[in-house]
Amino acid sequence: MGDAIRSHDWSSTSLGPIDGWPAAFRVTLSNMLNSPESMYLVWGPERTFLFNDAYRPILGTRLDGALGRPLPMVWPDAWGAVRAALERAFTGEAGRFVDDPIAMERHGTEEATWWSYSFSPVHDGSDVSGVLCLTTETTERVRARQRSGFLLELSDALRGSDTSGRLIADGCERLGRHLGADRCGFAKYDVATGEFETAGTWPAGDDRIPCVTDPGPGVMDALQAGRSVRVDAATVVPGPYRQGEPDRTTLCVPVMIEDGLTAIVHVERALPARWTQEEESLVRDVSGRIFASFCRTRTQEALSAGHERLETALTATRQGQARLSMAVNIARLGIFEWDTVSGTVEMDDRSREIFGLAPEGPVHQDEVFSRLEKVDVERAHALTEAAAVDGTEVVADYRVTRPDGTTRTILSSSEPLQDEGGHLRMIGVFHDVTVLRQAEADLRTLNADLERQVVERTQARGRTWTLTPDLMCALDRHGYLVTSNPAWQTLLGWSDVEIARTPIWDLLHPDDVERTRVGLERIEDGQPAVGCANRYRRKDGSYRWISWIGVPEDGLVYCTGRDVTVEKEREVALAARTAERDLFATIVETDRAPICAFDHDFRLIAFNQAHSDEFHRIFGYRVNLGDVFPDLFTEDQAPVMRALMARALAGEVFTVVEEFGDPSIVKPYWEVSYTPLRDGDGRIFGAFHHAQDITERVRATAELDRAQDALRQAQKMEAVGQLTGGVAHDFNNLLTVIMSSTDLLKCPNLPEERRQRYIGAISDTVTRAAKLTGQLLAFARRQALKPAVFDAARSVETIEEMIGTLTGSRIRTVTRMPDEACLIDADPSQFETAIVNMAVNARDAMDGEGKLTISVRNVAAIPGDRSHARVVGRFVALSISDTGTGIDAGILDRIFEPFFTTKEVGHGTGLGLSQVIGFAKQSGGEVRVVSAIGEGTTFTLYLPRAVKDALAVVDDADPAPLMDGHGTRVLLVEDNRDVGNFATQTLHDLGYETVWAMDARQALAELAKAPDRFDVVFSDVVMPGMDGVELAREIGLRHVGLPVVLASGYSHVLAQNGTDGLDLLHKPYSVEQLSRILRKVTTRRRRVRDTGR
Repeated sequence: MGDAIRSHDWSSTSLGPIDGWPAAFRVTLSNMLNSPESMYLVWGPERTFLFNDAYRPILGTRLDGALGRPLPMVWPDAWGAVRAALERAFTGEAGRFVDDPIAMERHGTEEATWWSYSFSPVHDGSDVSGVLCLTTETTERVRARQRSGFLLELSDALRGSDTSGRLIADGCERLGRHLGADRCGFAKYDVATGEFETAGTWPAGDDRIPCVTDPGPGVMDALQAGRSVRVDAATVVPGPYRQGEPDRTTLCVPVMIEDGLTAIVHVERALPARWTQEEESLVRDVSGRIFASFCRTRTQEALSAGHERLETALTATRQGQARLSMAVNIARLGIFEWDTVSGTVEMDDRSREIFGLAPEGPVHQDEVFSRLEKVDVERAHALTEAAAVDGTEVVADYRVTRPDGTTRTILSSSEPLQDEGGHLRMIGVFHDVTVLRQAEADLRTLNADLERQVVERTQARGRTWTLTPDLMCALDRHGYLVTSNPAWQTLLGWSDVEIARTPIWDLLHPDDVERTRVGLERIEDGQPAVGCANRYRRKDGSYRWISWIGVPEDGLVYCTGRDVTVEKEREVALAARTAERDLFATIVETDRAPICAFDHDFRLIAFNQAHSDEFHRIFGYRVNLGDVFPDLFTEDQAPVMRALMARALAGEVFTVVEEFGDPSIVKPYWEVSYTPLRDGDGRIFGAFHHAQDITERVRATAELDRAQDALRQAQKMEAVGQLTGGVAHDFNNLLTVIMSSTDLLKCPNLPEERRQRYIGAISDTVTRAAKLTGQLLAFARRQALKPAVFDAARSVETIEEMIGTLTGSRIRTVTRMPDEACLIDADPSQFETAIVNMAVNARDAMDGEGKLTISVRNVAAIPGDRSHARVVGRFVALSISDTGTGIDAGILDRIFEPFFTTKEVGHGTGLGLSQVIGFAKQSGGEVRVVSAIGEGTTFTLYLPRAVKDALAVVDDADPAPLMDGHGTRVLLVEDNRDVGNFATQTLHDLGYETVWAMDARQALAELAKAPDRFDVVFSDVVMPGMDGVELAREIGLRHVGLPVVLASGYSHVLAQNGTDGLDLLHKPYSVEQLSRILRKVTTRRRRVRDTGR
């Protein structure tokens, strides 16, 4: 794109020729072009559009002519979605948007897309001239999330369908609505006949499926080969469907089982919509789920039918001995599921009881087979193998020897359930038929003694009738009990009289009445009932579940009922647990983020497909259950992973960002969240992590930070240029006055009055230059401060009268000082200068008339504002409020810049507030500004509160300057010859005896000759080798009590570390100032020497 931009004719655009482009625009454009992330730049009022190479694929067919055109013309369809945010960015408000939906035209039609992007304002001077956009399309991720949600909802719906027909109808409706289709259908394919059978459609009643009812050439070939068929109005075969609706487009997706066509799913909607590869993949996925659920439901229906056939067979076997069966035993069934691959057997309580197994814990087939005779084990395997081949039901008797030595005869009835991978499970029931088989044997062996057998059966029936806990009765066709056993009162609480005059309909739960009527009608028609369960009301109002066996005879129905309330409650609880487990498994498996669980040995105990796929992507191989997870990482990454897993196993919940992967393949950034796994007692048995690849986000953030740093650097360089120009301008003005005055002083015969006036002009100009330099050093935080502990409130009161003089009589000054001390540790002179600068600024804002309020108080924090965070601590706050015009928000951030001013020419240098902010920062404080247009402004100076308990001892007042040195001996240390000669001459003229040393080494040598020959050392600060501050410290160690005066125009050492209590004379200085400070230090030395203090 760099070549394209250079070769583009920009003269016809609002940007103009490249040579005239501003620096901020060039820097931002360069950063964008060198970025690997997709970015574009919008510049100027016409919103001129520029972009980098990474953005070119996003433009697609819009690429030609896009460069240099206004953004609304390049993206007219998306302009409405981004316009408001872009315009806010041009006002200085940055914005970031995640997964923002934007409709745009693609492939000739409007398409929904999603984007994550950010708008960053680009400043050219004080104004926002452009906006930089970093953008990434997230359509695929959003659609994947929508797809996962839809598949999860679909799985829940399919699990809740009670019949195969309802399941197909629900699946078609949900798929059709999700795709925005008009019609959706599901048809099964009969391989034998080569015909399709419609199994369900949506909307209901519309059974037309054109691509299968009248398939054209090649359609069946494609479907049988497992390929999807897309049919539009031009390719649908002739027929009434096509002629009636030529504006439809159809998608047919085959369902393949073992490479054979089994079914198809048909979806259609109106043109010109087209079918995407993603939609086709979704339809294929959904069709497989629907068909799998359909097969599972049909299997369950077949199993239920098999159970009914089994019970019918058992009833037929007992029809000849109905009364004996009722008297001897009530049928009790046990349910089981046998996984022939893993060998695990799931059993209910009745099955465990039959085999004499423990009521809890896993059961393996070896434990079950150990209770069977060897011949029965071989027969069971043979019948199972046959069932796996032809799918037939397995019904057989087995002899079971339980641990207590008892032997039972068990009737097993089961059906095979085999998946596509050949995984075989046998699902069925056990029935303890020991009594039945024994009765049959007795009948065969005791026919010779029929009379005795009848007697024994009669006696057994009587005992069973009386003692059994199960309900027994004879019921007439109106629902009244003709006879009932004592268990009715024991179990339900009703007496014989009460039960005899109450029809069963009054005892049944209202929801069970109709179902019971239908069951009785079937029994009256000659069909025995086994395992029919309903709820009977106890006398106390509660209900019990009763499972019935009923047979008709002589116009009555003979019934036995077993209390199965506990079993029903267990079934409900089991169903709830199973549903929760299935839901959790579906959520984890459909999550596109890698998830894995591990135990205390760091071994994998579970993971989803996304985890397997992502691990293969970054390392080149897949994980397995039981793997020690850290051992699968590279040598440098394994300890990191082990440490993270150990934290989770210790009970910590946390999230980290790390790099994992084979560097030779790919090493992404991962955001990994860890959570411990606990059992029912709260003990940790493992942990799991949930990971997300955030490489693109990390790279995008880093790239944006680099671009913003480059922009800030460009703006900083521009500010330095403005500062340099301002300094040069002001000093040139001052030098002009000095140069002109010196030229005039050279004129011969100059009157004394004019000579004094020119000398005064030079002196005043030098003073102004010194003040300007001091303000610059204060702003740069490079001035040498002389901190002392003093009361800020008392300092304000001292200069209150002077402030009133500065502001004028038309401005009323109000001070609010606290009773408590407001001690600060700062330079008193600079503090008062800062107050004066703020007061003068307030005076000018009020145009000479208004109210000025000065207040001092102790505070516990510096408040935050839009660019500074809140700072908690002990501070003294000095506030100066005016009733002036206020400060416009657009320039509020610039008021502390050097030479920035809104005043007229000649009304200030623009450095007053720069001194305030420089002094505050160098003293460890801050300045906050609050302003409202038309109401006024408040400047608040925050300085750290002093931790000392007492005010500093104030020096004696400066003595009057001594214009005659009276022989005072001075050691002058100065490396600059011009300054050294001038200083020596000046001191000599003042009457001082002076010795000049060129550097610190010579000065120490002079002192070593005769330490008492000097009264004071007067030294420059900045010198080669040992500087003035280091020299002063050395003199303090070697010659205690000898005063040192330092002279400096600027020293980074003093600015950073302070004066260390040394006396400092600021350059430029006058002869009077020099004499005054020399007299001050020598007088102090004599006083200490004379008084000892």
